[in-house]
Amino acid sequence: MANHLADWMTFPMDGFPKMPLLIKILIGIMRITQGKSLYKKFVDNQRMSTGQHTMPQTVHKPYADPDSTLQTVERLAALIDRLATYRGPILPSPLFGKPDYDEVVALQLAHCAHHLSFLVPNP
Repeated sequence: MANHLADWMTFPMDGFPKMPLLIKILIGIMRITQGKSLYKKFVDNQRMSTGQHTMPQTVHKPYADPDSTLQTVERLAALIDRLATYRGPILPSPLFGKPDYDEVVALQLAHCAHHLSFLVPNP
C-alpha cells in the first residue's frame, strides 16, 4: 500500500507513466466527460470506489519481512515531505487534467485516506 501511494504521489511532480494508446484514449474521454466530477467526489468524500482498476505498475506485492515494509513506509514519508515543499510545475493528470498544487494535495490526501482506511491495528 505504501509503495502504491508513493508511486501515485510522484506522478504530479515527475510525470505519469506512458499508457497504451487505447487506454490513453479511454482515459481522455473520461477526463472530458467525468474528470471534474470524479475529482470532486474523491476529494469531498475522502474515499475512492473500491475494486477500481489502477495502473498495474502501481500494484505491489506485500513484503514478508519487516525491514522491507519499513523501507516502503520511509519512501512514502519522504515523498510526503517532498510534495509538501514542492514548488515546481504540476504535471497534468491523464484523468483530471491540469490541477493546481492545492488540488494535487487534496487528491493525494483523499487517496491516502482511502487506502489507509483499510488498515486494521494488530494488537
